[in-house]
Amino acid sequence: MGGQRRRLRLIPSEVSAKSPTPAPAPPSPTPSRRGGRGFACTPGKVFARAVILAGLAVASVPALAHATAVDAFYERAVMTAADQHCRLFSPELGSALQASQAQARGAALRSGLHGATLDQVEQRADAKIASTPCGSPDIATAATRVRAAFDGYSKRQRMS
Repeated sequence: MGGQRRRLRLIPSEVSAKSPTPAPAPPSPTPSRRGGRGFACTPGKVFARAVILAGLAVASVPALAHATAVDAFYERAVMTAADQHCRLFSPELGSALQASQAQARGAALRSGLHGATLDQVEQRADAKIASTPCGSPDIATAATRVRAAFDGYSKRQRMS
């Protein structure tokens, strides 16, 4: 029975004018969103699905933290290497860039990345800059952004 409709099989000899009309079939299950088959979600199933989705979301946060930390470290390593290779920035800005690279490395280590992984990322950044000409538009654009960020930061009188 469980969700199947009952069909009344009548043999023609059993059918007479006096036979009662067959009882209506029990109601079919409430169609779900999957093509009309299955049962509607009960509150317990909805709760279980919500708990599972929340668990998956929480489990994915460390992976996102790793990606963000390693990306920040790579960006700073590339610009530090570009400054050392092409002498793009003033000594003050170069020092600030090296300090920001050290901070990004510390944040990446605290997020669970290993030092060997960060060393490989730094080597990749050095190789990228070594293979890119100092006059390339990409380096010029990135250097302009770094200068603008440093100018805005250096003018801050108070940090909150």
